Amino acid sequence: MAASKLTFNFLLLNFLASLLIPEISLCDHSRQPKRDVVMFLFGDSIFDAGNNNYINNISVSYRANYWPYGETFFHFPTGRFTDGRLILDFIDFFSSSNGCLHVQQQRSVYRSFPHSYNLVLISLMEFASAGAGVFPVANPEVISLRMQLSNFKNVAISMEEQIGDKEAKKLLRQAVYATCVGANDYSYFVDNYPNATQLEQDEFVNSMVGNLTAFVKVISIKFLINSSVRACIKGIVQFRIKEKFAILNVGPRGCQPAARQSKELRGDECDEVSMEMIKKHNSAASKAIKELESKLSGFKYSIVDFYTILLDMIKHPKDYGKYTDFDNIRVLVRMQSKPRIILPTVCVSFLFSISSLLFVLGRLQGIKISCCGHGMYNAAHCGIEPYTLCKNPSEYLFFDGWHPTEHGYRILADLFWNGKPSIAAPYNLRQLFDLESTPIISSEEYEVPHDE
Repeated sequence: MAASKLTFNFLLLNFLASLLIPEISLCDHSRQPKRDVVMFLFGDSIFDAGNNNYINNISVSYRANYWPYGETFFHFPTGRFTDGRLILDFIDFFSSSNGCLHVQQQRSVYRSFPHSYNLVLISLMEFASAGAGVFPVANPEVISLRMQLSNFKNVAISMEEQIGDKEAKKLLRQAVYATCVGANDYSYFVDNYPNATQLEQDEFVNSMVGNLTAFVKVISIKFLINSSVRACIKGIVQFRIKEKFAILNVGPRGCQPAARQSKELRGDECDEVSMEMIKKHNSAASKAIKELESKLSGFKYSIVDFYTILLDMIKHPKDYGKYTDFDNIRVLVRMQSKPRIILPTVCVSFLFSISSLLFVLGRLQGIKISCCGHGMYNAAHCGIEPYTLCKNPSEYLFFDGWHPTEHGYRILADLFWNGKPSIAAPYNLRQLFDLESTPIISSEEYEVPHDE
């Protein structure tokens, strides 16, 4: 508990500071953002940029603050479970490359990322924790989804105190809330209940979906509506806002190198038990989120098919390229503590276009085998001796047994941001950010959950 409070306090300090620290900019001030849009991220290692670094007495397997994590892009370990950047880092880049580039003078592992995108100031704040699940029992050592929600609640309260109730409400109403969680829960269930009946499996899936849906409801109803409004109407809500949620469904855990290695699977075999449960979960969760749209007036969402995308990359690697990056691009977008060199927007666009072109020229080579680790598929204990490290991570889909390389995340982020409806529906992330977030009055009554 103390570790979680320490992590929250450090995160909150950086977030609130990001709202006050002046920015370095070469942009015309007439093009300053018209409204603020914040992105809050919850979940596991897919979104965790280093939160677990600040948890004491945690197993080394739930931290990535040692070599060779971070070796490709940052050239030092940041706590990200990959060789470089995560999805959120690329979303940060995509959002800034469409407009003038704003850079804060202070940056740290936990931070918001302010950049301009279509005259919208975007800030990212992540509560995610590698190893986290929907249920705390999935991994008691890390910050569970429930605790992440509690930390968010504290941030919302502190925002009201620091920047005023009006501005805090504005930021929360216009925010995008992103989640990627569930894989660790299914790993826990399959590993601890190998003889579970079909009924028990289905009950677990239903419980997972119910809790995930409840998480979305709690954020929508409990936090995004002003506390004074709730007090006045004594628990009955007639006020509606446009909530925006981006949800990555659960990936194909049973086909990833670590799962295949632990069960000594050969050829194209996958752990079918977890795969079937996850498919049922994703289908049921998608239906449940769609139903919320009809129950919560103004509710908007994007469901990103992480499962299908990653599985297709595993099965059809030749359709995906090798990502080659330039040093000058790295200088431009690398997270660091001092002000960065800022190039004109046209230079950013040109360099990023060249990088994207090179991205599709190469081809993935390592699919079944991880870049870093040891064992049958080189999928265990990356960075812990004895282990082997590949020479070129961009030729591999997975950096360690569970997590994609920066190259893999680059593909996923691009599909997340620009994906067609078959990949991200009914909106991709860029479209979700573009949606207006204005208050709506609904005649329907809805009971607000009581504060715990």
